[in-house]
Amino acid sequence: MNDSGHKQYDDEIDLFEIIEIVWQGKWIIVASMFIVLAAAYAYQMYKEDVYEYNLSYSPITAADADRFNKFVLLSDLPFTLNTKSKSLSLISTNPNYEAVVSSEVAIIGNKLTQSLIDEANLTLKEIEDKSQRLTDEKIDEAKYTIKEIEYRSQLLIVEAKLTLKLMKEDILPVHILNSDATAKRYFDASLVLRHLTDDADDIPSYIYHSDAAAQRYFKAKSVLQNSTDGAEDTPIYIYYSDAAAKRYFEAKSVLQKISDGENTIEFQPVVKTAKSSTIWLFPVLPAIMGGVVGALFIFLLRIIAGYKKRQQTAI
Repeated sequence: MNDSGHKQYDDEIDLFEIIEIVWQGKWIIVASMFIVLAAAYAYQMYKEDVYEYNLSYSPITAADADRFNKFVLLSDLPFTLNTKSKSLSLISTNPNYEAVVSSEVAIIGNKLTQSLIDEANLTLKEIEDKSQRLTDEKIDEAKYTIKEIEYRSQLLIVEAKLTLKLMKEDILPVHILNSDATAKRYFDASLVLRHLTDDADDIPSYIYHSDAAAQRYFKAKSVLQNSTDGAEDTPIYIYYSDAAAKRYFEAKSVLQKISDGENTIEFQPVVKTAKSSTIWLFPVLPAIMGGVVGALFIFLLRIIAGYKKRQQTAI
């Protein structure tokens, strides 16, 4: 019973005993603190200085920003991108890194600009190709329309000549010759032949028999005339799609701005700052670490001494 109580008492932590142990080994703790401080000071003295290079850039559109981020990630330099403050930064031990940073940033800016130029040219080429296909289709359709109307006009001429010939030779029955329909056929045939004889403007006779035919003919002529003159340099496809028109003029605007010397992104000069650890942490943290190491060393010595004492008692 007494042995159990004595054992429980021995297992309890005595705060005063711990303080006494620490006090007895105070010089070990002080020495440990000085050693760690000296080691930290030596490290501070001989370690390389670290510099941070920062440069801000002008705000850009969301689409351009995504493309810019991609080029930053593919850069040869380990840039850190801060989209909130619109800045690029990197850490280096080289004290004269401004020229390298500026050169790399210029490369990124040129890549971004070139990508916009390529995309704009691709958009223009796509719309121009679609316009060319439409133009070719319209030209083919116009040629077919004119050919069709000229062919029908030729049929009218043949029919008109045949009608007049039959009437002059009195081949048609009398009751037909005395009808309004025959009179109409006669005057229509005469009109056709008169237009053929006059030949004032080389217009097919068939267009005088149908407003729709006349409209188709002159529209076809207009298409061919516009394609020949080439007066308008705007692709016709943009008139068929609002989205295509928007894309076309946006691409034109991008190319115009770049040709005027407006870059898509502008960088401010590089700002270099030395990165050093917080001043107050230098003496405080090493001192605390030295004290902890010294205290652990004291308790380790105490444990070793207690173990040796128990070994001697057992003998």
